Amino acid sequence: MSREEIIKYQEEMLKLLLLHAYQKVPYYHRILPESGVISDGDIHLENFSKIPLLTKDIIRKEGKNLYSSDYLHRKPYENTSGGSTGEPVRFIQDKEYDEWNIATKIHFNRVLGKQIGDREIKFWGSERDIIEGTIGIKNIFYNYLYNRYSINSLLLSQENLEKIVKKWEEIRPYIVWSYLSSAIELAQFIKKNNIVLKHPPKGIIVTAAVLFEPVRQYLEDILKTRIYNQYGSREVGVIASECLKQEGLHIFDFFQYVELIKGDHTGNGEIIITNLRNYSMPLIRYQIGDTATRKTIACSCGMKSHMLSNVTGRTTDHFILKDGTRIGGAYFSRLFLFKPWIKKYQVIQRDYQSVVCRIVPDGEIDHEGLKVIEQKIQIVMGDTCKVVFDIVNDIESLKSGKYRYVICEITKKDHL
Repeated sequence: MSREEIIKYQEEMLKLLLLHAYQKVPYYHRILPESGVISDGDIHLENFSKIPLLTKDIIRKEGKNLYSSDYLHRKPYENTSGGSTGEPVRFIQDKEYDEWNIATKIHFNRVLGKQIGDREIKFWGSERDIIEGTIGIKNIFYNYLYNRYSINSLLLSQENLEKIVKKWEEIRPYIVWSYLSSAIELAQFIKKNNIVLKHPPKGIIVTAAVLFEPVRQYLEDILKTRIYNQYGSREVGVIASECLKQEGLHIFDFFQYVELIKGDHTGNGEIIITNLRNYSMPLIRYQIGDTATRKTIACSCGMKSHMLSNVTGRTTDHFILKDGTRIGGAYFSRLFLFKPWIKKYQVIQRDYQSVVCRIVPDGEIDHEGLKVIEQKIQIVMGDTCKVVFDIVNDIESLKSGKYRYVICEITKKDHL
């Protein structure tokens, strides 16, 4: 499509979504007329920017007022936000959304030259899988379909990295999907041990953190392949990805409507997402908690989609064991999610044998719940790790206004 055709297509998709939201979703039945988007049954897209931003607090407050009245007929399922850039929330998605999300992933893999069935490795993270020691039947089935080998990236020890490199050479993947932090861990291990990969993949797709150009160059030099940036979230699915030209991230305009607001002098602004396909719980002008810069120059690949130069927000900390093993911060965040007696939390690694959990309680503290959290921390940190619970009245934010849920205070040398 030309850029003009893309804009027209998105306008039609927005009109359908807004009309559905007005007719079927109690929250939007109230909000859209107040914003001037719906008037006498007509849709006025010129007032779209007047719709209040949908925040996580609003989602918590409104609850099922954000559900479509026909959501039970759409094969819905529950999901949660990741919690890396803010307090996580529950929301629902449906079969049609899921199919569009899968199709979009297949699309950007094909843009990079990968066809369905080409061998791949996926670095993923699951706190449940670490504890239960299984990836689950569903993931086993998907791995079979996609000819995929999965590696849990939340627990990377030196021994595991040795096995990963051996498996890498054995599988000879066409492409690798990885958390950026996991790709860095692997590259550092390969460099430290003077390993030369005999069968590098055609590319590595990295996500879940900001990809700075010096980091990209570092990874490409060591891993002997191209590094492609991809951006997405649990709330709305895949959002944007680089093509072979690596000139920016192509927004999936058929799946997402992306705005950048409150931009600064550098062009960096806050990302606001409207997913065009989830009718069970429409997320319209959703404040996702990330920032990015817009790319105005068209990509030389020929695709006319809207583009981001780079995503500039979103980071996740890691805890470090004495033997060098690093554990993804998301593991610890998930231990505190959706506990009704926890209003706010922060997990701090003081040293190799000490973890402090700062908790702002909401009502009476669940002491049995604290014991469970302690046990799960010791599963990955070791039985001798001392876990201290610090009950406080509040936890301060950073000067920037951002809030850190996981903090590692162990000094780490920058290997880059």
